[in-house]
Amino acid sequence: MKFSVKVNLPPSLNVWANQHWATRSREKNQFCNDVYGLLCEELECPLPQFEKLKVRYLIRSKRRMDEVNRIIINKLIGDSLVRAQIIPDDTPDHFEDEFPKWEFYDGRPEVIVTFESREVKRKMNIKRKEVKKNDLEKC
Repeated sequence: MKFSVKVNLPPSLNVWANQHWATRSREKNQFCNDVYGLLCEELECPLPQFEKLKVRYLIRSKRRMDEVNRIIINKLIGDSLVRAQIIPDDTPDHFEDEFPKWEFYDGRPEVIVTFESREVKRKMNIKRKEVKKNDLEKC
């Protein structure tokens, strides 16, 4: 099974590290909710649960970023998948990522995240309601 979602590019590692913890928490919750909503649009509900997901990133931006900025993207995507109960944990046993590809893009900065898995663990029994801004618990 292979599917993709397009998300906004999170802040750089320098910006993220220098933000107040409450601002970081709010941005993380918003990012997780956005990813959850996109996954619900892309996949049938109830969402499938995977034993292991392979993740690839295509970062499209006109700003220059250090290679370590993928840490923020990886962390937020991993937490979003765990929060949505798509993977049990964001450890390497369940979540494998490749080094991101970078592409100069003059439009709004974005990340195209492609997920790939051969094993579907099971369909979740939880019925999902329509996604609202704060449907999920905190990561």
